[in-house]
Amino acid sequence: MLSDMVSLITKHLKKGNRLRLSGPGASCKSGTAPPDGTQPGDRRSYKIKASKKVAFRAAKDLKEAI
Repeated sequence: MLSDMVSLITKHLKKGNRLRLSGPGASCKSGTAPPDGTQPGDRRSYKIKASKKVAFRAAKDLKEAI
């Protein structure tokens, strides 16, 4: 049951939707633009892959309980 729930949450977040759990808080997918990098030795520039992450923001009740 738990693995099914995790897969449903993953699919939901991949679509860019937010997920709000009534007690603990909210989760959402965010990412960064691909930054430019520089080789220190020869100063060549290259592209770094964009990154993705899942952010969790705790609800006010959870923060106060801790």
